[in-house]
Amino acid sequence: MLRKLWQLSRLPAAKVARDGFSLVEILMVLMILTVGVLPIALIVVGGTLARIETHKVRNADIFWVVIAKLIVLPACALGALVFVEIDFLLGYFILLEFCVPTATSLSVLGRMFDVESDFINQGILVTHLVSIFTIPLFLAVYSFVKG
Repeated sequence: MLRKLWQLSRLPAAKVARDGFSLVEILMVLMILTVGVLPIALIVVGGTLARIETHKVRNADIFWVVIAKLIVLPACALGALVFVEIDFLLGYFILLEFCVPTATSLSVLGRMFDVESDFINQGILVTHLVSIFTIPLFLAVYSFVKG
């Protein structure tokens, strides 16, 4: 793939304008570029999470974030899925979607719009740690009830 990207970068502008690119070549370049997006995003989020000052954690606010995101939302989804006739696997994925912790992209958005990024980062960290226990719990309850 890298060889193909190198070849595309070495083409003269006149040849590109005359012949154009094939769809395969364009998709190859896009695939190469997208492979690097996730690692860069994880490095950025990891750097912002590393800057969390643990002595400034707002325990009461974080507690309510965890309760709302990891207990109330999955419980509501589980309650709804119990009464709906739906394929087991589809319901499993819907519940999993409700159980996952806060998105790490919120950290980048918080920094971009200059809104309480410290609180957002604390929420991301705590919800990810607590979800280690809540995700298996809710999925096990769903499997027990619907399985």
